[in-house]
Amino acid sequence: MKNLENTFKEIKDTNSASNKHGLEMVVDKKTTEVTESLDTLHDAITHDRPITESTLSGLTTAIGTLSINVGGITMSVAETENIPDFKRNLEIFKEIQGGDFNNHKHLTFITPLISEHLSKYKGNLFLRGLTTITDTAAEHLSKHEGFLGLSGLTTLSDAAAEHLSKHEGPLNLNGLTTLSDVAAKHLSKHEYLHVSETIRARINTFK
Repeated sequence: MKNLENTFKEIKDTNSASNKHGLEMVVDKKTTEVTESLDTLHDAITHDRPITESTLSGLTTAIGTLSINVGGITMSVAETENIPDFKRNLEIFKEIQGGDFNNHKHLTFITPLISEHLSKYKGNLFLRGLTTITDTAAEHLSKHEGFLGLSGLTTLSDAAAEHLSKHEGPLNLNGLTTLSDVAAKHLSKHEYLHVSETIRARINTFK
């Protein structure tokens, strides 16, 4: 019961959650429905009335569909659970926004806002923990001056490849296993590209 009350307080007090975790609740119809359900549940807890398992199960599912804005990306609560070390990433986001880049190499995902901050970092970027990257994030990172390590990526969209091809420093994409012809053509323009021999052979066909 204590956990349910804590959940209730965190969902209701979105301003507090934003300050503490760098999150912003997206207010929509689902938010209203969950808030009403939490009000009902909280009332039952307060007055010591029985709560059925189906009610709790339904509420858990509903909370999982709530939308959260994380640094410019909207995702559901359930989606955040699939991000490795989500809480740690948010802590590092806060550090980066404050000008401390020491732990950037531990990031397992980034948002457009954070990628923009990273692009201004005066030093080498080691982002091997990223397994996916949005086109917008790639555009921001392409403006970084210095070594850019993205060896955790296994594929790139055509747009992301075009953006990264404009990066002027050494670019590590050793983890790439698949690449479209369009993406390969874009990357063929990069002068300091580190990729596997297989991907290199594909890229070289466009030079």
